[in-house]
Amino acid sequence: MKILKSRNIVSHLSNAVVVKKCVYFTVILSILSTGFILNLMINESQPMYKDHHVKFPTDLKYILFWRLETNRKGYYFKKLPDLLEGQAMFINQKCKYINCFITYNNSILHGNSKNFDAVVFNIKEIFDVKREEIELTRSPEQKYIFNSMDSAAIFPVCFPYLDNFFNLTWTYRFDSDIPQPFFDIYDYNNNLVGPKQQMNWIIDMKHTNRYKNVIHNKTKAVAWIVNKCRSRRKHFQLVTDIGRELNSYNYSLDLYGKCGGTKCPGDNILSCYEIIEKSYYFQLVLEDTTSEDHVTERMGRAMMQTAIPIVQGGLEYASYLPPGSYINMKNLTIKELGAIIDYLIHNPKYYAYFFDWKSYYYYTIRPKDYVCDLCAYLNEDIGHSKKTYKKFRKWWNSAFHKHCQQKRLFDLFIDFQ
Repeated sequence: MKILKSRNIVSHLSNAVVVKKCVYFTVILSILSTGFILNLMINESQPMYKDHHVKFPTDLKYILFWRLETNRKGYYFKKLPDLLEGQAMFINQKCKYINCFITYNNSILHGNSKNFDAVVFNIKEIFDVKREEIELTRSPEQKYIFNSMDSAAIFPVCFPYLDNFFNLTWTYRFDSDIPQPFFDIYDYNNNLVGPKQQMNWIIDMKHTNRYKNVIHNKTKAVAWIVNKCRSRRKHFQLVTDIGRELNSYNYSLDLYGKCGGTKCPGDNILSCYEIIEKSYYFQLVLEDTTSEDHVTERMGRAMMQTAIPIVQGGLEYASYLPPGSYINMKNLTIKELGAIIDYLIHNPKYYAYFFDWKSYYYYTIRPKDYVCDLCAYLNEDIGHSKKTYKKFRKWWNSAFHKHCQQKRLFDLFIDFQ
């Protein structure tokens, strides 16, 4: 009987030990699971390693905007404004895709820069940087993207290593992989129609008198808004000649802006455009360079006014401006330009025809920090092409040898000073 009881006790003890072990195991498993979940929450997720590129179990596209660590000073180097990090830019701009993540920290993805989906290099950051200064590890799957809204004539790419370096281009040029114009053109059904290389402008436009009162109140001839003193120096002779010709008709060419004779009220350039809209028949729109497709927001703003823009040749304006909406000085002498200005001022009936296009199109200025197209491309580039621009320097600036030589001489001059 005692033996039987002892066996029962042993049996109960044995069961208790098993239960206790199960409890311990459950607790330990629970702790491990909790730790794993916390780790997921803190670190997003553990990566699934592949041969070259770490692929994270998320649909986020990680984009590194590369910056040189060292602060540089000089004529070419002005600190670029930082974009909001994370997904904020894409959400704020109401992009089609918001699954892109911006950062300036190249060690954010487990300390390895090759884990980024794309690396963006702005021209102002890279054009004067040696290869060894770019301390990045690159993977074959990554996209190295060249970005610039600055003219290729002012910022040529000179270092040979930048040939065969970039996979994609994101610039103002139409032939970029991700074109980024300074302004957008919409039809009156709110469809984005341009600018683009081959614009299908409406040719047969109906005449309208809707701007009759605006035109009737105008009293002055030509205005030029010049906010960059470099622009004034560059176009000094042309502007002087136009002003002299206008004086012969008792008109004037009035300069506004930071480097003009009259400052904009409130130091706000938009207030100058309001003055032009109200008082001037014409506005001079001069670009700083004649680089391919470099038609800036000043042209877009001019088209938002009721004053005929006068442009200078060297650019293909047909991709940006409706036919019959502007005067191009390309094939005109200064005297012919003066005669046309005088004729249109004295004949408001014909002057009004220059605004018939406004019944069909309207312009908006695109924000300089617009990033929607970048995210869209990274999402829609299904082919994942591994191309590179083998002759990138020539693509960016066909006369790069000449411009690079000029830059070297300029740098020597600055150093000597």
